[in-house]
Amino acid sequence: MSTQAQERNVLFRFGRVQMLRPRRPKRYLREIAHGESVYPLLLLFLLNAINWMDQSAFGILAPDIRDAFHMTDKGILTLISLTLLGGLLIQVPLAYYSDRLPRVRMAILGAIVWAIFGVFTGLSLTILMLVFARSGAGIGRGVVDPTQNSLLSDYYPVEARADVYGFHRMSLAVGSFLGPLLAGLLAHWFSWRVPFIVFAVPTLVFVVLALRLQEPKRGAWERQAMGATDAVIATDEVPPSFAESTRILWQVRTLRRIWFSLPFLAATFIGLAALTSLFYEHVYHLDTQARGFLTAATEPAQLVGILAGIPIATRTILKDPALALRLLAIVGTLVAGAIALFALSPSLWVAVLMHALFTGLAALLAPGVYAVLSLTIPPKVRSLGYSMASLFVLPGVLALQLV
Repeated sequence: MSTQAQERNVLFRFGRVQMLRPRRPKRYLREIAHGESVYPLLLLFLLNAINWMDQSAFGILAPDIRDAFHMTDKGILTLISLTLLGGLLIQVPLAYYSDRLPRVRMAILGAIVWAIFGVFTGLSLTILMLVFARSGAGIGRGVVDPTQNSLLSDYYPVEARADVYGFHRMSLAVGSFLGPLLAGLLAHWFSWRVPFIVFAVPTLVFVVLALRLQEPKRGAWERQAMGATDAVIATDEVPPSFAESTRILWQVRTLRRIWFSLPFLAATFIGLAALTSLFYEHVYHLDTQARGFLTAATEPAQLVGILAGIPIATRTILKDPALALRLLAIVGTLVAGAIALFALSPSLWVAVLMHALFTGLAALLAPGVYAVLSLTIPPKVRSLGYSMASLFVLPGVLALQLV
């Protein structure tokens, strides 16, 4: 059966399951997981939240780091671009092996790496050391997308995907809220170095807890949704070669459409945390603590966006998964408008309002997009499918240098 035929079959059965089991508001994690163990979802949520705490902290502290190393605005943006490039370039080979090796172990190793290099960030004494530290942290984080997204697809059934990915994406809102808030306070009372060292501690705690995770069967839920026998469901698919994997992925039209949009989206969102922090400093002369509080204050909008996106994702996928991409185009246009109004804002409060608006809008489609990806990427190349997008993000990273 062709990849497109398998996709249609799974989506058809997915729709039947949803219609037979009407969705009710989810109040507990077990309901979100549709009766499966909530432990993997909660642990991956916490690991990703800490990951985003570290990333958002670097963005909010960019002016302090710039001054500590006597850099210009252009210099700190170049540093951010270089560290992003390292993480993006390493994602594809990491994802290729993630389709062949135990993903739980890779996720744990990635968390250890970004924790160690996070500490090294706080201890950096020269620009070269700082670049090395952030690049190492970026490589550790490069494991996140191909491993965590793939694991969630195999831990939870097809009908749970919108809820599961919606909940998992809330970790970005939590990390983006706590990261600037704690980083701003710690930097204000101690030093910009302290947050990166402090954030490594809970990461290592969650790593120890993650040792209990079991590796799930790849594609078992899809095979079950397609009516496979128990013997077939319990059998792992043999991953193809790299060339064959890329060929399989390229045949999925939905993926191609998403990939082609990424250079434009990346040019907008990559480095946005640092740019907004620099904007607040230059235009409104806010110090580290004030920038941290204001940035944290806008993050609940991301949580609202994700919560609103879950029912939208469910209805959209049932009606037509392609609608998720059309909504992405519409909301992307609205986000661009909100960012433009943010840059032109006549007062601080208008700037904060626009900041919250584009943050919430950007989060609105996350559950739907990730749920669609989980259904369209063939299970045997799922990790690689999630990470191939990083290659299409590269032009957007390079465009950051034109700012």
